[in-house]
Amino acid sequence: MKKSMWSVKIILGCLALCIILLCGTACSFWKDSSDSDNAEINLYPAFVVGNGVCKWGLINDEGKFVVKPTYDHIEWEAGKRFARIYARIAEPAEANKEGAENTDPRVADEAPMSVGLIDRSNGKVILQPKYLFVTDFSEGLATVQVAEDKYMVIDEKGKTVFESKDMVGLFSDGLVWFKTLKDGEPLYGYMDKKGKVKIEPIYKEAGSFTDGQALVTIEEGIHAVINDKGKNVSNLSFARVGGMSEGMIKFLDNESGKWGYADADGKIVIQSQFDFVDSFQDGFAIVGLNNKFGLINKKGEFVIPAEYQRIIALGKGYYSAYKGSVPNPKYFPKAVFNQEGQQLTGALYYDVGNYQNGYFSVCDGKATYFIEKNGQQARKLPKFNELGRLEFDGDLIKAQFDRQLKYYTKDGKLVWESKVAYKMGNIYFEERKYMPSWTTVSYYPQMVDYQDVVLQSKINKLIENAVLENNRVHEPDAEGAFPADIREDHYSLNRYQDLLVIKYEAYYYPVGAAHGEPRVRMHHINLQDGTVYQLKDLFIPGANYRERFAAEINRQIAGSTKTEEGEPEMKFAGFKQEPSFQITRDKLIIYLLASEITEYSYPGIISFDISYDKISDIIDTKGALWQSFHKKVSGVEQLTPPADSTQGSDDIPEAEPVY
Repeated sequence: MKKSMWSVKIILGCLALCIILLCGTACSFWKDSSDSDNAEINLYPAFVVGNGVCKWGLINDEGKFVVKPTYDHIEWEAGKRFARIYARIAEPAEANKEGAENTDPRVADEAPMSVGLIDRSNGKVILQPKYLFVTDFSEGLATVQVAEDKYMVIDEKGKTVFESKDMVGLFSDGLVWFKTLKDGEPLYGYMDKKGKVKIEPIYKEAGSFTDGQALVTIEEGIHAVINDKGKNVSNLSFARVGGMSEGMIKFLDNESGKWGYADADGKIVIQSQFDFVDSFQDGFAIVGLNNKFGLINKKGEFVIPAEYQRIIALGKGYYSAYKGSVPNPKYFPKAVFNQEGQQLTGALYYDVGNYQNGYFSVCDGKATYFIEKNGQQARKLPKFNELGRLEFDGDLIKAQFDRQLKYYTKDGKLVWESKVAYKMGNIYFEERKYMPSWTTVSYYPQMVDYQDVVLQSKINKLIENAVLENNRVHEPDAEGAFPADIREDHYSLNRYQDLLVIKYEAYYYPVGAAHGEPRVRMHHINLQDGTVYQLKDLFIPGANYRERFAAEINRQIAGSTKTEEGEPEMKFAGFKQEPSFQITRDKLIIYLLASEITEYSYPGIISFDISYDKISDIIDTKGALWQSFHKKVSGVEQLTPPADSTQGSDDIPEAEPVY
């Protein structure tokens, strides 16, 4: 019995390294948005994918690779000069002989990754991808974690400025906090740009310097604002503080349990009255009150009333907000507000990008385009009938349409777009996307360049029709809110002689529910005539295969999960409908929802392997389904599958990347 929880992959498999580093009060200072904002950008991250193998490189503004795609991932911010390049520490096992698996090419898998830096102005690698972590550049310097207790600070040419055994943050005002251990206790101090200690490590927590001042914690409940000489400017009597920005310190009043703001002298400027407070940006701060959010100025006056489910800072004093029923902005249309709290647009946009060059990227659920600062559509910039987000990146427009990456000129001419392709023996597949609405998306394969055009069209239509039937479009209600979200964005391809097996994995989420429901869908197609097989086609007529499966499933359950009394923890009561199944070379896989097995509470998919020898007496070995993957295909090389192979196209050559 195999348990398979649906898991959403998060940006970068090395995220665990970031979590280790991004700790304490200093965690918010690892990223800096000011350096290289106006840097010359000549090269753009792009990738090639074939048979699940994804490699990244850099293209020029004509869409040609200048830096060959050799990296396992590239992470970058539009408009920033430097990009992080990643390499797997250990290569994954060879899986391509077993078929081809679709993954989100923007996201690295869970394999450990090492990181380096590449200069997008010239394609030069300034830091080889062999390190644990690297921060953004700030004041021309970046911090690199070399090993568990070894750090170095580099300049923009990759030259080492100094090394340290202590964790080092981001530079600001010419100083950087560092974290060391004394008698096992973490303490913070400050260094200058040469690595010389300027303020001794005597603080429990420490923030970055701004305008010559920094907020520190001396002991629990004792805080201070210090100058760049380490002298106390003011002592703070608040039990808890939440950081300082633009001269405003967030503090918690223990008696009321509410948050307020004080200035750098410790004087209360805005009384404690909020359930949540954010840092001030551009003179404004997002605050929460009675489970709703609003925007205040430095006088504590509401600029946007606290009546929104969520408010999102867009930069330069602009915000988006929505009034939906759950705190997930994806499912609700948002309005855009300016610095004065004036509403510039109606609640029209499911996605609103950050302020950039005087524009915002917006997606209204039907198209993606730019609007100007006054809320009007930017008519001189392109509009795309796809759903996602746009960003200015150098001389191009970067478009992220779900997981498809594209680059356009500013007049809308396509420069480059990502493509995913597979080769399985003598058959080629390309990936297609079905995204009829903001919350419905499916990715699926289509045959291309096959010698039998009629058969290719038939098989492609079968696959496409099944996608349409199994991914019902959910329309928004009168207020624009979506009731459900379905993503069928993961599939795998396997070929066994004449049998093509496609496995789709999806996640259905009713908006507002505690969790969603994973789904598995299979397609078994004969590549010679386009026949779509059902489970019953594997067995002799009249065979009661469901009862045999149920008995085998309960046998496996009893052998793997028992109570303290020695009884099975679960029991399968039997199939209410035809189960989802997967044919492999040497076994049958049956998929069940966890809810189909009593006392199994998590929302997952459980798979059960049933070897053919256990059901050989009811298999129709002369039937079309069995024969489709038990005969030699002429002209196709026979390969011996790996010893531990449980599925795969073991009758075709190793899958080859197609770019």
